[in-house]
Amino acid sequence: MTKRLTLAFDYLGQTVFKAPRVFTTFAPDPSNNNAPPLPDIMGVKKTMTLNSGAAGLKYNLFGGLLLTADLLFRMDNNGLRQDVTPLIAISRSFGK
Repeated sequence: MTKRLTLAFDYLGQTVFKAPRVFTTFAPDPSNNNAPPLPDIMGVKKTMTLNSGAAGLKYNLFGGLLLTADLLFRMDNNGLRQDVTPLIAISRSFGK
């Protein structure tokens, strides 16, 4: 963007093969056929894709001192993970 400010955006895709997953299901009550189905859980192994995005910036405060701010965010509802993960950092370079 400018001499002191850099912006970045990344797409991160990950495929997990045969990952164990748990789903909610409903099973009939074996003791009473007229009763509504009972909630149950079912485990399966399924391949799934996780899609995330990352946006961030780096700002040169002065000399070699950098301020970095990033946000990692989910782009789908697959897997158990946060909606948004923030990161803030200050770093210093000791080069020329």
